[in-house]
Amino acid sequence: MRVLRLALLAVLAALALLPAASAASTKEDAQVVAALKVGDVYASRGQMGDFAGDIEKRLATKAGELRKRGFAVKMALVPPISGEDPFAYAARIRTLIAFEGTLVVTTPTGPAGAAGPRAVDSIRGAFLASGVDDIARPSSPCRRRRPGGQGFASCSC
Repeated sequence: MRVLRLALLAVLAALALLPAASAASTKEDAQVVAALKVGDVYASRGQMGDFAGDIEKRLATKAGELRKRGFAVKMALVPPISGEDPFAYAARIRTLIAFEGTLVVTTPTGPAGAAGPRAVDSIRGAFLASGVDDIARPSSPCRRRRPGGQGFASCSC
């Protein structure tokens, strides 16, 4: 049993030494990191084409409004994330850009994820309560407002 534990620890240690680039889960990670190191927003040109610039302007306006209210936020609309939870993706990119605020990421078809000073489960719970992922699927038959207009109801369809 002890040998198995030591072997497992050795494997985990070896995995920790792998370069961060091997964790890349979108083909635009380098562009995402470069853009967010110098600015507050990124919109995938590969996914949004000619609309990326307009989307970045809208996101920059929102990020500026939040900053004025005391919230340091960066936002990114990235290509589909493969092999990585969107919250883990946001945490990884946030670390790479050395950002202390909150980074929110989404893809054109959802889901969304975020990383920031709050615990990931707290952010995930807030997203779930607000129906954030449902916003990315406006044609969903389950998209209906909760009583009081707070978020969206969900179902298992």
